[in-house]
Amino acid sequence: MTFTHVTGPTPGVLDDADLAALLSNFLTPIPKVVSALLASGDGLRMAAMGYDEGSAAADQLAAIVSGMTSLSKGVCALFGAWATPPGQEGVMLLFPTLHQER
Repeated sequence: MTFTHVTGPTPGVLDDADLAALLSNFLTPIPKVVSALLASGDGLRMAAMGYDEGSAAADQLAAIVSGMTSLSKGVCALFGAWATPPGQEGVMLLFPTLHQER
């Protein structure tokens, strides 16, 4: 039996800084985007951009999105509309927040 010891970050797993950089790199080129949020399926904030440090807004929005996703899945299952292939249960909800000129 052979055991391999791997040091450093787990391959394929991103830490908080990597997720924040990924989110920023994805959205920075899009004009007028002022905030963005990456949340887990259970309602935890994974990464946020454009929210004040120490503000609960990103955490609250992550919880709200999780609840909305759960309700949507329940409604779709009730009416037989949820046909996601096994292993492809990813969900993305976008709530763009744009800066508007006044």
